[in-house]
Amino acid sequence: MSYRQGPGDAPVVLLGHGFRGSAAQMTPFAELLLDQGFAVWSVDFRGHGQSPPRVVTAGATEAHDLDAVLRDLRKERGDLRTTGYLGLSLGAAAGALSELAPQLAACVLIGMYDELDTAIRRRFQLHLGLDPWPADWLFRRCAEWRTGIRIEHVRPVDSLHRFDPNRLCLVFGRHDRRVGPDAPIRLRQACKEPVTVLFMEADHQGLASLHAAPHQWQRIAEFLAEHLGMPLSLPGESSR
Repeated sequence: MSYRQGPGDAPVVLLGHGFRGSAAQMTPFAELLLDQGFAVWSVDFRGHGQSPPRVVTAGATEAHDLDAVLRDLRKERGDLRTTGYLGLSLGAAAGALSELAPQLAACVLIGMYDELDTAIRRRFQLHLGLDPWPADWLFRRCAEWRTGIRIEHVRPVDSLHRFDPNRLCLVFGRHDRRVGPDAPIRLRQACKEPVTVLFMEADHQGLASLHAAPHQWQRIAEFLAEHLGMPLSLPGESSR
């Protein structure tokens, strides 16, 4: 399910929320972008928000939801040359795994894991504080049975080479223990050329707050404005 706000002829930024979130989770980002004059589309991925209950797959099948919205947007506008994407956590992984996202004018992927198998193991280590085997192994097998997806095949790190590095921005939290210290290095190395990389003084949950690093959020707005051809309003001004 998708929602839209803002002027119909303005460049669009599509927002993709995180795990257990919804389009409502992205409201602060939507307001920031609307203030800059963008149109904003938001999506409730399957099993989230107002979408029908479905098994959640950490970005693998949610990428199909994103592509469905992008196809609608392309049909309405003729192309995706004035469309950007901002994805958070699960939404970032969905963006990396999306078929159509590499065609966008700009992509901002925030708090993204490199490969799902490693992300699950790290999550168990955070909660158990010990070697997570065999709990993580049992969880993965159960998840694969429920979803029909091989977890070791869900690897956003292997998809980044499809993106134009000049139009890609990767954002990480310096204290994000869910993603861990190695993921930012591997994701940057997976790109064809150096990409825009921003670090926030935040943990994983803090990445969802505009208050965590206001200067970095301003840089994200500038990145989107540059690639979508929007004049950027000064702080405190509103173009709505």
